[in-house]
Amino acid sequence: MARLSRLLSPIAIVALAASVLAARQAASTEGQKHWGYSAEGGAIPPSAWGTVPGAALCGTGHQQSPIDLSSKAPVGTSAGLTFDYRASSLAIVNNGHTVQMNTDPGSTISVGGRTYKLAQFHLHAPSEHTIDGQHLPLEIHFVHVNDANQPAVVVGVMVRSGSANSTLDPVMARLPGEEGKTTTFSGPIALAQVLPSSGGFWHYAGSLTTPPCTEGMQWYVMDSPIDMSRQEISAFTSLGHMAHTDRPIQALGDRKVERLAR
Repeated sequence: MARLSRLLSPIAIVALAASVLAARQAASTEGQKHWGYSAEGGAIPPSAWGTVPGAALCGTGHQQSPIDLSSKAPVGTSAGLTFDYRASSLAIVNNGHTVQMNTDPGSTISVGGRTYKLAQFHLHAPSEHTIDGQHLPLEIHFVHVNDANQPAVVVGVMVRSGSANSTLDPVMARLPGEEGKTTTFSGPIALAQVLPSSGGFWHYAGSLTTPPCTEGMQWYVMDSPIDMSRQEISAFTSLGHMAHTDRPIQALGDRKVERLAR
């Protein structure tokens, strides 16, 4: 650079330095590209999530979620769920892709004699799964981990617009509005009361619905929705980038979907 500077005018040197800096900034920006639900702001959209480092399965997997669920799915014989949800305080995190509620230890589910720990639940708008091709306004995902602390079982709860939800209303009132912000709800919230009081499940083998789209997840989507008021739903969807946080429906392939009694 010193030798080159003797051959260039001061103006040219400044121009060269500016171009080098711009190139470095462009490269840095490119390296920081993030995934999203659209290409807005340079984000990587769902159709290209397979290019996200470590997320090749988003593009090549054969057991991806979400899927369309049929009301005519056959009754199955797989093991059902047993819930043991306890009251919990919440750490409520706006991570830019959703609002996630991290729960206290102690809540579990049992599937076929194995126990999985509830780690968190989070929101998607509209619902990621569809029922006979139709979305609902919101879907809640309860994520459970195995003994290695890896996600293994996800329970989906559909939300329709209706009466106010006395259990969730104080939580929805505390959603952090800015990405990276965390609020707390000492409550505690009675987690079992968030679940529908009746109904069964759709069950199928799927994946995480966000990068890295890890497969091997057991999905149980409850077939009876819960109610939340329009205002409660809007508390989430009115936040920046949260109005459309649903991954497009994925191909079912040769997978089987079954209905299970609760």
